[in-house]
Amino acid sequence: GPQALDSAMYGDCRRDFLAEMFGVTLYVPAQTLYRSVHFVLSGDMESSSRIGINPSCNLRSPMVLSFKVPGNYSSVSSKLVLRSPDGVAVGMTRADSVYFYLKNTGQFTLLADIAAPEIKTSLSAKRIKNTRGFRSFSFRISDKLSGIGTYSITVNNPWVPAEFDAKSDQLTYYF
Repeated sequence: GPQALDSAMYGDCRRDFLAEMFGVTLYVPAQTLYRSVHFVLSGDMESSSRIGINPSCNLRSPMVLSFKVPGNYSSVSSKLVLRSPDGVAVGMTRADSVYFYLKNTGQFTLLADIAAPEIKTSLSAKRIKNTRGFRSFSFRISDKLSGIGTYSITVNNPWVPAEFDAKSDQLTYYF
C-alpha cells in the first residue's frame, strides 16, 4: 500500500529543502514555497507508478523530484512524463535516474509518452502537389500527452525556418 513519511519532513520556506525516501529525492529551493509546510510523500513508483506530494500547494519556482527509472520503464526512460490534474511534466533522464521540475505538489502518475505527435494539413493531397502561387504552407501539430517541445522542418533535405503558433498548434513555412 501507500507509504507515507512522518512530519519530520518540514520544509522551511526560507531554506533549501532536500529529502530522500523510498528512492525518491525531493529538492525544494529556498523561497520556492509561499509558506513553510510538513511534506508527506506517498505511493510507490516501482509497483504503482504513482506518487503523492502533500499538502497540495503551488510554488513560486520549480522543485525537483527525482528517482531511479522503474524497471518496467527502462526501455522508454527518455519518454517519461508525470501527469497530474494540473498538467504534464516532462522528465529529463540522466544515467539511471529521471528528474522532473514541478510547479505544484499533489498526486502524480508516471507514464511513457510513446504516441507520436499528430501532423495534419487542411489541404488535400492533390492540392499539396500543386503549390504554385502559395506563399506559405501550414499544418497543425499536436501531442496528446507531453506537447510539442521542439520541431524541425526540412524541405527536400535542407532545414528551413518555420513559425509555430502555440495557441493554435499551427506550424507555418513561408516560401
